[in-house]
Amino acid sequence: ILAVAEFWLNLGVDGFRLDVVNFYTCDRQLRDNPIRPADKPRPAGASAEDPFFSQLNIHNFCQPETIELLKPIRRVMDKFSGSTTLAEISSAEDTILTSSEYVGGPDRLHMAYNSSLMTDQPLTRDRLHTLIKRVEESFGDGVICWTAGTHDFPRLKSRWSKYHPSDDFSHEAFDHMFAALIIALRGSCCIYQGDELGLTQADIPYEKMKDPFGIQGYPSVLGRDGSRTPMPWAADQLHAGFTSAEEPWLPIPAEHLKRAVDRQEPHQDSLLNKYRRLIEWRKQQPALNWGTIQLTQSEDPVLGFVRECSEQRLLCLFNLSVETAYYDLANHPECKAADETDFQSRRYEDTIELPPYGVYFGNLALE
Repeated sequence: ILAVAEFWLNLGVDGFRLDVVNFYTCDRQLRDNPIRPADKPRPAGASAEDPFFSQLNIHNFCQPETIELLKPIRRVMDKFSGSTTLAEISSAEDTILTSSEYVGGPDRLHMAYNSSLMTDQPLTRDRLHTLIKRVEESFGDGVICWTAGTHDFPRLKSRWSKYHPSDDFSHEAFDHMFAALIIALRGSCCIYQGDELGLTQADIPYEKMKDPFGIQGYPSVLGRDGSRTPMPWAADQLHAGFTSAEEPWLPIPAEHLKRAVDRQEPHQDSLLNKYRRLIEWRKQQPALNWGTIQLTQSEDPVLGFVRECSEQRLLCLFNLSVETAYYDLANHPECKAADETDFQSRRYEDTIELPPYGVYFGNLALE
């Protein structure tokens, strides 16, 4: 396996994503897992109906010896300057702590993502504040890769839309706010294909399903096909421009066509173009590339933190509600808005007014 990796690195690939790396070893004695106690919560992102989590998965993965297997992988990667590894940590009882163990040091992997943002719990200020604090305490100098969607989880728009009013404005405002949040957190980030378009979870008829897990658990367990439908490139083309085949692997929902790439590209205020601008803007902000993160004492529903390096201090504010919210800038009178992000928050003397699902970025004086 290491020789195969080195072969591709010699051809110039930038690195590898390691699928469910915490599943690489299991208990040598092949002991059975115990039944999950009624008072033991399921891991982040685990469905209440999924029988896999009816037991405590302590013997079939997340074994200590897996960490030793990372060392030869890292030695190969270190031969190629600039190469990287991205680990998927899945189904762990403590997804944050486990993922931090796989990136904690020069002989482990470069970065890891986990399911901490892939739940259907409401995205609140307090939940995010606690999550960021835990990540910072667990990861130290290790790098988390933030993601809110993969091919194994329902789409983020459908998971969280039930907590918003039904009007289109609230849904769009939330999507734009989340795009700003995920690029502002310390670490790397991955955007799952279609989330940058605002695609919803597809409802796949049973006869069209391909996911063995979804077929076996139907109808009580939600399968994964709903987040695996083809990318809609062109709304008016056959199969939305994804393929010229007679039939794609999975059908494309009609509601996805209005969010196709060619429908969003001409509009500067589309979600797709917002992601593009934010990603480009992020590259130009030293604090977002390598700065630390310090949570502020913001009040619900505003999540606030400062990203800081020797060249920049950036205040980042996010309104996690459908109501207008305010943030006191009395301690930062010198704050100057970063207008390049096109968010519509306003400043009145020492107060920032954030509209529903509003965002504010402001440059602070260097200390």
